[in-house]
Amino acid sequence: MKVLFLDVDGVLNAHRKGRNGFCYFEPVCVENLNKILFSITDLQIVISSSWRYMIEPSVMTLLGFEYLLIVSGVACKARILGMTTRDKEIPGRADQIKRWLDEHPDVTKHLALDDLDWDFPSRKIVSLQTDGYVGLTEESAQEIINYFNS
Repeated sequence: MKVLFLDVDGVLNAHRKGRNGFCYFEPVCVENLNKILFSITDLQIVISSSWRYMIEPSVMTLLGFEYLLIVSGVACKARILGMTTRDKEIPGRADQIKRWLDEHPDVTKHLALDDLDWDFPSRKIVSLQTDGYVGLTEESAQEIINYFNS
C-alpha cells in the first residue's frame, strides 16, 4: 500500500486569508495534488494536518472531511484512509506518523507532505517539505510522482 501523509496549511493553501479571515485552498495547489492522485491511482491519504482536529464526532466525521476536500476540488473520493493520532497522545508529527506506519506494516511506500520540518529523516520517514507561503508546486508534485512510481 502506498500512503501520502497530508498536511493542509502550507500545502493546499499558502497561509493567505480570504475576506472571511480564513485561509482558502489555492486552486494551483489543489491542481498539483490532483496530478499526484491521477498519476498514482492506488495512493491512499492519511491526514496528518492539524485539520484532523475537526475529525471527531462533535464536529465532523472522516467521511465529512473527505467531502470537504472533494468540494474544494481535491480528487480524493474513497482515498482517505485515516488520520494520525492527536498531539496529547504523542507529541510531534514525525512520531505520530512513525506510530501510524508501525501499526500498518502493509505500507510499501510512504511520503509525508508538509510545510514544516518535523525532523522526519531521523525517524526514517520519507518527506517532502513545501514552502508554506507557496504551497504544493508542480515541481514538488512531479517529485512525489517520480518517488511513488520508482
